[in-house]
Amino acid sequence: MTIPHIFIRCRLAGADDSLDYVRCDDRCQLVAAFPNLGWLDASALGANQIAAPALTIQYLTCAVFFFTDWEGAPVVQQIADEELGSSFTPACLGTRADILESQGAFAKVYLATEAFVAALELALDSAGLPTTLVTLSSTTGAPG
Repeated sequence: MTIPHIFIRCRLAGADDSLDYVRCDDRCQLVAAFPNLGWLDASALGANQIAAPALTIQYLTCAVFFFTDWEGAPVVQQIADEELGSSFTPACLGTRADILESQGAFAKVYLATEAFVAALELALDSAGLPTTLVTLSSTTGAPG
């Protein structure tokens, strides 16, 4: 059973209140793929909830922009978006995580960033993922 990646901003008692946290279902594939991410228990906010800093989740789900042609049409369109901000919305993170999962990017456990980056590069080469991600986020109204 596939659990959608639905991220919700949250505050956690006892956690670093200078960080922006997002929570999701602890059965999501992203959680399984990155068990050592530093997940925090968020079960007080809902059943099966776990949280991590939003910037960490943004890197994992939006790293595609670090491996793409910054002058290519999809990225130029994205940068020109009037709603472009310094971070991605939780809805955008969820959509992109679901896309990466569908491409098999979260099908294994990663214990090092380098292993994930190598797997992501292979997924990008084989699936044309940057264009898919930018197009989908543009059509769903999710900025970033």
